[in-house]
Amino acid sequence: LDSPSAYMRLLAFLTGQHRLRFPKQGAQLPVIAEEEVEPMFLPANAIASSRPGDVEKTKRPGASASQGTFERAKEAAHFIEAQTALRPRIALLLGAAFDSIADQLTDATTVRYETIPHFPCADSSSRAGRLVIGKLADVPLAVLCGRLHYYEGLGLDAVVFPIRILARMGICSIVITSAAGGVNPAFTPGSLVVLSDHINLLGSNPMIGPQDERLGSRFADMSEVYKQRYREIGLSSADNLGLSLAGGVFAGLTGPSYE
Repeated sequence: LDSPSAYMRLLAFLTGQHRLRFPKQGAQLPVIAEEEVEPMFLPANAIASSRPGDVEKTKRPGASASQGTFERAKEAAHFIEAQTALRPRIALLLGAAFDSIADQLTDATTVRYETIPHFPCADSSSRAGRLVIGKLADVPLAVLCGRLHYYEGLGLDAVVFPIRILARMGICSIVITSAAGGVNPAFTPGSLVVLSDHINLLGSNPMIGPQDERLGSRFADMSEVYKQRYREIGLSSADNLGLSLAGGVFAGLTGPSYE
């Protein structure tokens, strides 16, 4: 950004001066076969705490000090897999507004966060949190109800640790919901937005720390963090259901305030 005009053009882009419009289509919703599922979440590899003073808290403190992130995530994954015969490849990470979706799963098994080895402990989210594995429309899913937050005093390595567990379970795609504030004046409370990208304004990064190649590359490909194909399916489905769905870019801030 070498000039004020370039800066203003960037701001205009980020605030989204236009909303996506799609023509009406038939009532038939698109279906993704399980074998067509493609990886979409970032490789995970942070081990050390991401900011000086951050402390990783766990409900089960008996882990050996020599255990790294990979070993702890693998042990947690084995514990979860022992509770169910289902082996989902798709996960949902739901905020409180949507966690009732988990109640619609059939053949469901519920695992409380506090029972999972090495699962980070924060405030109410981890005490009330649960992982539900079951089927929705006959598709096996792993549903995380309740998320961990950076502002609860956890390091970013702890915040992303549940995703590392899912990766060890063979999950290759994840859908994340979030209630967030917005700076686009066209948005109203309750507006639905599908993300095309994000900007990390946390001042830290979960990729910081010793490198473990088993967890993936430190330098993740950021050119398509949110799968274009999945976004198109979401937009098309919303249109068929008569829902207004805008596009946007997520700004990652520490919270807990809506900056």
